[in-house]
Amino acid sequence: MIRKMKYFSERKGYVKPADVIITDTLTIEIINAISSCFTYLKTSLDNADEEAERAGAWMDYRNYSFYQVGLAFWTKYLHKRASDYSYSESDVYPESNAFQKVLLDKEKPWHLKLDTIEFAIEYMIANFDDEKRRNAINDFINNLNECFESLNFGYRIVNGMVTDIITPVEINEVEQAEETSDEVVANHLRQALVLYSQKPKPDYRNSIKEAISSVEALMRFHTGENTFGPAYTKIKSEITIHPQMQNFIQKVYDYTNQENTGIRHSKVVADTTYLPSADEAKLMLVICSAIVNYFNSKFSKVVV
Repeated sequence: MIRKMKYFSERKGYVKPADVIITDTLTIEIINAISSCFTYLKTSLDNADEEAERAGAWMDYRNYSFYQVGLAFWTKYLHKRASDYSYSESDVYPESNAFQKVLLDKEKPWHLKLDTIEFAIEYMIANFDDEKRRNAINDFINNLNECFESLNFGYRIVNGMVTDIITPVEINEVEQAEETSDEVVANHLRQALVLYSQKPKPDYRNSIKEAISSVEALMRFHTGENTFGPAYTKIKSEITIHPQMQNFIQKVYDYTNQENTGIRHSKVVADTTYLPSADEAKLMLVICSAIVNYFNSKFSKVVV
């Protein structure tokens, strides 16, 4: 298959952090992913029920577990009458898919739609203690987290709760660094975002490389040096940086130079024990942006 060239927006870097790392909203793709995860959960719980019924483990009727979760959500979250919740084998009308009612309701705020996840997990953990259904819960959580990562959703399921992995403050750091830096530095940050978010396969290793390159480009721009080492040495002699902060910035750069990461240099050996993930790429994007903002602020206060 011939590799398709990048679209104009990717080539030119017209991409914003808030568009890449999605927070405070739900795209239709994320809603569809959550909906599908509930469908897979129902199938897993149905299979667990059938297996338990064959073994005589409990005497409830077929597909009862998902019905229980849905009924609890119907009455305790949606505050509807239990008598109006009639069970059906059909997936078409959501009496056994009460969660879908909220997910597909255009009038419901995005944050209330995420309540479906927390409610379901909380109920199942409290009421299902057998191995098969516990496995179904774990699969549900893992499926959600995989979908969230692939869609660059700024949240993950941690300890049964939807938890921020990036905050508005962190996003602001990236945007500020891009908007207030010279074009070379800004281009490195834009490219880091493009590589972080490209579909279908993000390039986290090179995203990190572009993020740290923005720091190096800034140092080179302000000192006239050609590499990080001499540039950083000169900067430390010109502005006041606490020794621990100096070490921190150096270690961030050193991380990208490790032979087993292949971030700034090709791997010396075919070592696959470490590959940067979305977590590392996001962390480095935020840290490098913060370092750029830190130096821009410091440089603005230097009296020439």
